[in-house]
Amino acid sequence: MSYREKQRKADMIIATASGRETAVDELRSKFYGASTAKSMKARLNTFERMMIRAGEDPYPIEMKKIELMAAALRKADESGDDTWVEFTAVEKSNLRRIKRACVRGISPDEGAEPLTLETLRKQTVYMRKGKIREEARSAAYTIAWWFMMRGGELVELRIGQVAVNGAVATVKFEVTKNDQKGQGCQRSQQCACKEEIEGYCPVHAMMQLLEYRAGQGAEKNDLLFVNNDGQRWDQGSLRETLKADLRNSGIQEAEQYSLHSFRVGGTQGHIEAGVSTESTKAFGRWRSNVIDRYARESYMADSESYTQRINSRREINKEDRKENTKAVRASGEVDDRDGWLLHPRSYSAWASEVAQELGQAQRGKMSKGEDAIENFEIKLKPLAIVCCNEHWLLSYPVMGTTNEMSLLKAGFSFKIISERNTAWLSSARKNFQTKAY
Repeated sequence: MSYREKQRKADMIIATASGRETAVDELRSKFYGASTAKSMKARLNTFERMMIRAGEDPYPIEMKKIELMAAALRKADESGDDTWVEFTAVEKSNLRRIKRACVRGISPDEGAEPLTLETLRKQTVYMRKGKIREEARSAAYTIAWWFMMRGGELVELRIGQVAVNGAVATVKFEVTKNDQKGQGCQRSQQCACKEEIEGYCPVHAMMQLLEYRAGQGAEKNDLLFVNNDGQRWDQGSLRETLKADLRNSGIQEAEQYSLHSFRVGGTQGHIEAGVSTESTKAFGRWRSNVIDRYARESYMADSESYTQRINSRREINKEDRKENTKAVRASGEVDDRDGWLLHPRSYSAWASEVAQELGQAQRGKMSKGEDAIENFEIKLKPLAIVCCNEHWLLSYPVMGTTNEMSLLKAGFSFKIISERNTAWLSSARKNFQTKAY
């Protein structure tokens, strides 16, 4: 049903008393519990009665009228509860709920069911056994999936907007939803076939559709995808045809699919295959983070592997620590808490040496309120010093505090990190090279 058809139907419903009553009852039954609807009706009756007594027109409902009713009821029973005082908040909450229902549509906003690549493959295998028109529809579905097309983009696509060059299929999008200036953009996909031609390959699907339209005598400015009468597809008709094709292919719950299922399914398929969110967003022609609505659970498609990956990482880190320990093993060594970064000298001697050199380079440059450089030896016990190119990072505990100091020495950048930040060191193991000072 188109938007205008929905408007006409709504006008007919609201024009009659029975239509209005039925619509409101259905709305309340869908969005409110039985007790809520009953209490709302009782309160509304009380509100109407009291406003008439006060010489006020009950409608439109205004805050001052509700407050007047609440004040009178509370004054009549000063020991009573505050139910009526809270009436305003309740009504506002219900009003927001009704507004959301009107904006989203009366039914819950579940969105289009994503059409997965496996579903596309199953549908393609079935439809390739049918007539040439079914094969053409299957090819169009494939193109829509791989290029993450909106329904309007698919039915408006013209022959001059597509091209096949070797193993690459290209679509030029001229004016899209987020390209109101009509600057256009183009997107390309490579052949997805392996040993034999796959029906769900975007390149061969486009070749097939172009050959089909060429056989009909179509030219550059003609539509690439047309209905059985050779005319532009109406989106509503194409949506119902898609559902029928899915049912005939053995796909369960075909009613949950729509033309947007290609865009949702294509988005999820790319993300699950490892294409970055940023690349998918650009390819799918989004200008906002609405892509998150399409991706849904795809961001966590590999969640079953999280445990194994974490454990594997832990084993790698453990081996790193062993190698490092072996390399710097010497008398008088001191391990840090992790057993990862070590130093062959005592903490006190090392701290004294570091403090002296840093103090010479940085004395007088410390901001007020921070530990004086002279107290470095007394207050600090360095845990590790890490080198990454020309940047040195010195980790130490600071008497149970978490304050930080930035120091300079001989062109190198020092950053002192408290003991509580040693988790940072764990994440840096693979990126930094340990080195004794």
